[in-house]
Amino acid sequence: MKLKFNGFIVLLLVLMAQITFAQERVVSGIVSDNTGMPIPGVSVLVKGTKTGTQTDFDGKYSIKASPSQILVFTYIGMKAKEEPATSTTVNAKLAGDALELEGVVVVAFGTQKKSEITGAVTKIDAKALENTQASNAIQSLTGKVAGVQIQANSGQPGDPPQVRFRGIGSLSSSNAPLYVVDGIPYNGDINAIATQDIESISFLKDASSNALYGSRGANGVIIVTTKKGKKGQLRVTYETKIGVNSRAVPEYDMIKDPGEYYETVYSRIKSGLIFGGQTAANASTIAANTLIKGDSYSLGYNNYNVANNQVINTATGKINSNASLLYHDDWAKELFRDATRTEHFLSLSSSTDNLSSYLSVGYLKDNGYTINSDFKRATVRANVDYNVNSKIKVGANLNYANTDQNAPISQVSSSTYSNLFGWSRNIAPIYTIWQRDAAGNFVTNTDGSRIYEFNKSGVRPYGGNLNPYATTLLNTNLNQENKFGARGYVSIDFLKNFNFRYNLGYDLLS
Repeated sequence: MKLKFNGFIVLLLVLMAQITFAQERVVSGIVSDNTGMPIPGVSVLVKGTKTGTQTDFDGKYSIKASPSQILVFTYIGMKAKEEPATSTTVNAKLAGDALELEGVVVVAFGTQKKSEITGAVTKIDAKALENTQASNAIQSLTGKVAGVQIQANSGQPGDPPQVRFRGIGSLSSSNAPLYVVDGIPYNGDINAIATQDIESISFLKDASSNALYGSRGANGVIIVTTKKGKKGQLRVTYETKIGVNSRAVPEYDMIKDPGEYYETVYSRIKSGLIFGGQTAANASTIAANTLIKGDSYSLGYNNYNVANNQVINTATGKINSNASLLYHDDWAKELFRDATRTEHFLSLSSSTDNLSSYLSVGYLKDNGYTINSDFKRATVRANVDYNVNSKIKVGANLNYANTDQNAPISQVSSSTYSNLFGWSRNIAPIYTIWQRDAAGNFVTNTDGSRIYEFNKSGVRPYGGNLNPYATTLLNTNLNQENKFGARGYVSIDFLKNFNFRYNLGYDLLS
């Protein structure tokens, strides 16, 4: 009896499985958009399971599902849709996801909604610029604007970046884009505009976007819109930023110790002599005798308190244990520094139904990573807009900027050097910045100031008669500029949906 009962249960379970299996069947259909065009690559998933598929090139799909289950259709850029699998044929129409398409973008002819723009335009608003630490707003957008290459020219504080839209357009002419500030082409440096004064930046990348500017916009157009008064009562904002300019990437692993450098050069000379046929003993003696002086490959400088031929112990190939280091000048330590960056900004903003005003004052001091390099900027800006009546609006924009840029001379000539970074990596750690006597003491002028070492004796085999540290400190390359700008406009609404706007501007650089 028990055996029969167990057999009945097994039979019942088999029948239930067959019924469940029979409920699943193939559901197929076509997925299209609102215009009826089929959409390939749509994800079709049975809700609550891992069963899924994708539509083919013609928007068709097929999947196993029971009548009680739900099919979920998803595609990038479109709203997800759910359909019950009650029939063996389930078609679906997906609607576009139009979120975030109503933002306003400043373009050549005024402003447009994002959804109405047909050209290639990228807009960066003030919020994206708030936490930037660059001297100018464009530099801070490196890598953030598709199709636009932004890179530093030199790393010097205050230097405007190099901007290229979709590569290089000419081999002989300028490839720089056109800057337009508050509706007027701008010929000054972008670093004269405080980042906090900018409301938005629009990058117009193709012909349809920058058609208004003709050939001047052939390399792209960057439209900068400055801030205006905000609706409401007087708003006063003050901010200060303090930071440090320092090296973010560790330096290469190089020989920095004079003793290690002497040992390395000694080993190289000795190996060359052995390769040329000398015995190991003779090679050791010759290498020790000519390490400092006596040959074309001699180093010329002895930083230790022993005779030139006693610096290296020929038995070990190491520095003589009785030798003491007299001096060691670290070029990188003297040429570079962790420099401070300080920025202060004060703004006042207010707006009523007919009048809006904005006033700002800013100061920036950006000390460079290289000695004797810095950038200082003081700015003042005033924007006023006034509604004369319901159809006429006028506005004015005044700005002033004073900039001081101090940069080290870095050009190749008989009296200077290629660059400080290359020099500090190639100069051996035994060569000095200041002249020394036989005891290693500084040689000074009558006023007690140290005398720089320019290799007048000619014994240093590297760098000729150069001393980049002295040149950087003594040669002043200061660029001071005063920049004044004025802009105004009249805007008139007439008929229906028509607007006439006249812009006038002037920039003065001295």
